[in-house]
Amino acid sequence: MALACLAPSAAMAQTSVADGVRALVLGDYESAAQRLRPLAEDPQEPNAIAQFFMAILYDSGQGVSFEPGQACALYLRAARPQNPFMKQSLALGRFIQEQSPNAARLCSLADDDRLPPPISFTLGPDHSVTVDRTGVTVAYKGTRTRTTMMMGDAKSVLLPIRHTALTVSSPVSARRDFIEWFIWRPGETSDPAWTLGWVLFEVVGPNFLNRAAEDVLTVRGAQPPAVPDISTLVAVDVNASGEAEWVLSNGQDRRRRTIPFTTRP
Repeated sequence: MALACLAPSAAMAQTSVADGVRALVLGDYESAAQRLRPLAEDPQEPNAIAQFFMAILYDSGQGVSFEPGQACALYLRAARPQNPFMKQSLALGRFIQEQSPNAARLCSLADDDRLPPPISFTLGPDHSVTVDRTGVTVAYKGTRTRTTMMMGDAKSVLLPIRHTALTVSSPVSARRDFIEWFIWRPGETSDPAWTLGWVLFEVVGPNFLNRAAEDVLTVRGAQPPAVPDISTLVAVDVNASGEAEWVLSNGQDRRRRTIPFTTRP
């Protein structure tokens, strides 16, 4: 019975891959990406053939943004025996690594299981943001906007990414969505030290905007300390004037800034 239940799902997956490849061959790259991406990026059981063809799309910038690092990672993941394009996939992934040091770095980060897995936040109807190891994707009204950036590296220690939604009354009444990253970075000297960095972004329609970046604190030690409540150090809130602001507090050092407002397109 278990096999009988799985069979239709497997058949549907293969049909979806075939549909995605057919759309790619016909030049309908956006449809190809829509069909192949969920199968290629399935966290439980990614499809190797879908990964290979999705890598081709990222490698060429057809139907998706040009992402050589993401293409490289997908090529290498697709180089498995169950993929009839295994040899081609491995060769293409290695070619990207050899041709572009930056893409090679992104490729290694995308495939580094020591880094956090992708995380998504739903901001509203047909509006979401996904943060992965090599960038951010904003889905908005049927479009997908990709921004390449690194969550960290194997030496850094990332704390959970935080989403804060605020309702402001100034300069206009609106909902604002903020994404915060907290990253412990090791020092460069022989004296062991860690610095906690904080980066604030805002999602405005399809755009992912950098709003602030600050070093919160620096401590000495072989390992970064546990931070029991990050909100005691950094807060994003509505001030008395109804505007969004951030407040950074570290002992005697207290900084606050109003966050600029951008009209949604």
